[in-house]
Amino acid sequence: MISKQISPLIILILLASFQWSCSGGGGGEKTANLSLQVTISYPRDNSSVVGTAVYSLKFSEAVTGLTGNNLNAACEGSIQLSSDNGEICYPISINSADNISWTVDPVGELSDGAYSLTVTTGIQNLSAISPVSPTSVTFNVKDALSTIANQLELDLIKADLSKDLAEAAKAGARTAAGSETNDLLNVIPAAFDGAFDAVAAAGLNETLTQAALSTIIESLLSNVAGQASLVNDNSAARVAVLPANFSSLLKSLTTRAATKSAGNSTTLQTLATALVSSLPAAGATATEIETTYVRTIVQTTTTIVMTKNTDKMTRDSVLVGLGAGVIAGAKRITEMTVNVDTIQTTTTESMTAAANSSDATYDVSTVTTAMVSVVNSETLTSCSLNGQTVAHGNTITAYQALSVDFGNTCTSETRSCFNGTLSGAYTNTSCTVAAAASCSLNGQTVAHGSTVTAYQALSVDFGNTCTGETRSCFNGNLSGSYTYTNCTVSAASQSSSDYSADGTTFKITVSSSGYYSNKYYVDSVQTKSLNLKKGFTYYFNVDDSSTNSHPLFIGTSSGGGNYVNEYSSGITNSRATNGILSFTVPTDAPSTLYYNCGLHSNMGAEISIVD
Repeated sequence: MISKQISPLIILILLASFQWSCSGGGGGEKTANLSLQVTISYPRDNSSVVGTAVYSLKFSEAVTGLTGNNLNAACEGSIQLSSDNGEICYPISINSADNISWTVDPVGELSDGAYSLTVTTGIQNLSAISPVSPTSVTFNVKDALSTIANQLELDLIKADLSKDLAEAAKAGARTAAGSETNDLLNVIPAAFDGAFDAVAAAGLNETLTQAALSTIIESLLSNVAGQASLVNDNSAARVAVLPANFSSLLKSLTTRAATKSAGNSTTLQTLATALVSSLPAAGATATEIETTYVRTIVQTTTTIVMTKNTDKMTRDSVLVGLGAGVIAGAKRITEMTVNVDTIQTTTTESMTAAANSSDATYDVSTVTTAMVSVVNSETLTSCSLNGQTVAHGNTITAYQALSVDFGNTCTSETRSCFNGTLSGAYTNTSCTVAAAASCSLNGQTVAHGSTVTAYQALSVDFGNTCTGETRSCFNGNLSGSYTYTNCTVSAASQSSSDYSADGTTFKITVSSSGYYSNKYYVDSVQTKSLNLKKGFTYYFNVDDSSTNSHPLFIGTSSGGGNYVNEYSSGITNSRATNGILSFTVPTDAPSTLYYNCGLHSNMGAEISIVD
């Protein structure tokens, strides 16, 4: 008689056997794995970094499947660098030497703003295990140099200047300002020097040179609006208010501009025009422009011109250009009403005082008289865009393209006319969005936004179910992959007392029939003998939890255990502990087979094969 008290040794043996079978040793593929872990070590959550920073990730083990955006576009890939509102992802380069520690390098450089770096669940370790959930950090870019360099490149291209020139000016700005304190007060003036030199070295004609220099000044000052301070962290709000230290910035930038152009009347006139006309966008009021800031520009520039030039003719020519430029800049202002006469008076008084302070013998009256003559003789002409006249001082909305595909947005800009010159670069006066396209499936039209049920196969055998999916149409693209618009289930074969019908499904369970003795039950009948017909397909359903430790297989001998004499022809999912084991009986199958347990003996019964 066997004792019913189980010894500790037997318990240990049984536990070891169970762990071995669950780890794959017994053919039951039910492996338990720890989830993949990832740490974003840089940047830290809620930290601030520069625009050229390279980010760092580390996984708990080697991984594959790291991808990211190649363009500024909707987010895709397993690593996503996005604006904080998630509307767009930026292109990145992803690298690793060991597939555990990875670097994420933004292509180009990021401007000031809020960003998110996210590691999605689309990554796998070498065992095809993914992270349980995404990991992300939010951070801010605080980088004056990257911000103004990026803006400068965009503005030069937008002004219809070449991409090569824009890139050269950006590189020059970065080089010249690279050693400066990374704030707007110090970076903007230094960046001007580098960008100016790049334009001077580009070999452009006079018209393009002056257009590029004007754009550089306008672009640099466009970064000022909304800044609470030019040297401290600040709000991202873009409102028209000047920081307290704007006067210092304007004087420093004017000094650089005057130094570069002190001997060239045309260039100085262009830069003075740009300096004055950019003041409203930077946040200056009409009163500040008419008095304080015009005085700063004129006095600073006059002093430098007088110092660098001793010849009266050169002084006269360059200072006339300065005065004409200041007044032209005032006339270009359309955002507010400024008093041009007041600005002319401020210009004359400031120029006279600065010139006399530098050289009491110099007669500046010739300059101020000539300056007024140049301004008064100037004829302000209108502009034209696609045959449409734009009066001086007026604006027009222009579009980048005449039409865009469905789902896109027409990109526009406001172009301003100043004395025959139209700002901006877009050339179309209208733009339409194309209608969405419909889809087609087997000759059936599916309207945009509609769905259709599609099937994996045109027909399936009796006992099976048609597998379908819902396919959605979006602008000519149909989701999913199933290609049939209908599916039928074949009729069942006529049953016979000699064999089970084609497509029969047998429900398999396991139950104890005695002390430590388990048996297979077929449709609730213990060790039921089966009669199967050649050419027919049968299904053994082992979804019941009682089969979890009893992998089912078909063999040419009875007994079972260790998959002895396993038969595999026509069989799918052999050794199953869940799901369906299917058996399409071959025409050359032996007359007798057996269904057995791969781990335990004497659990199954005979299968008779009939013709």
